[in-house]
Amino acid sequence: MRPLPARRYELADWKHAKVNIDYCVCYDDRLYSVPYTLVGARVEIRATASVVELFHDSVRVASHARSYGRKGSAVIVDEHRPRAHRDYGKWPPERVVAWAETIGPNVGELARAVMRHRTHPETGYRTCLGVIRLADKYGRERVDAACARALRIGSPTAKSVTAILRNGLDRAPLVEPPPRGALQQLAVARADGTYANALAGLAKVAVLVLDDFLLAPMTDVERRDLLEVLEDRYDRSSTVTTSQIPTKSWHQAIGEASIADAICNRVVHNARLVTLRGGSMRQKKAVAPEVTETKT
Repeated sequence: MRPLPARRYELADWKHAKVNIDYCVCYDDRLYSVPYTLVGARVEIRATASVVELFHDSVRVASHARSYGRKGSAVIVDEHRPRAHRDYGKWPPERVVAWAETIGPNVGELARAVMRHRTHPETGYRTCLGVIRLADKYGRERVDAACARALRIGSPTAKSVTAILRNGLDRAPLVEPPPRGALQQLAVARADGTYANALAGLAKVAVLVLDDFLLAPMTDVERRDLLEVLEDRYDRSSTVTTSQIPTKSWHQAIGEASIADAICNRVVHNARLVTLRGGSMRQKKAVAPEVTETKT
């Protein structure tokens, strides 16, 4: 028998793609950079389990370790980026913002927010262009109103703007929302299409306080939302729960035995329990009302 090859065979996937104005191509929902001079060119992608290679006119122009990070994340080589502002060519960030502002001031502000939170502003171009194109379907006024709402709820993404438009929430009055608890925030986020972002935001909070826990009966949706929050935070962040109900009664108060088991397993069985006894501090610190006597 012949000896095995020195290198193990790797199954490769080939695709054709066009280089976007952010000098990246998309493969498996992740972005990979090529030299910015190839913006608009057609390239070939060769992807294996470990590497993503890009070819232009049969010449390899870039090679990246394959990314398995979050969808939409970008793998960019500094040498592929423009060396100076003038090298952005026809697409500097200011032009993208100016184009967005032709739709409406809130669209321009959303474009700024998108690129302000990127390590490389160019990786936000796709989101900005996606929002701009929505004006062809929904009209400029609606897209601008949807961007205003997306900015207000802290979710400046094309997905959020699209969900707001699809559900007609851009036509609802834009008022300053009152402070909400975690579960109320998730209920609102589910309605306007930003549930995943809201859930991710709660997972990142260093210390989450669930005050007056189980003071009111939980709905089925609230039970499931709470389980999602606790699952994301388990062994990663701190959660403080205050309740007037003894922990031994939580299972029954939560309801839905299987979900109650999962919630209690994450909250009760790996926690430090502090029991407060005695009268209410509010009553002890309350100022006695003045009594005024009047003679008749």
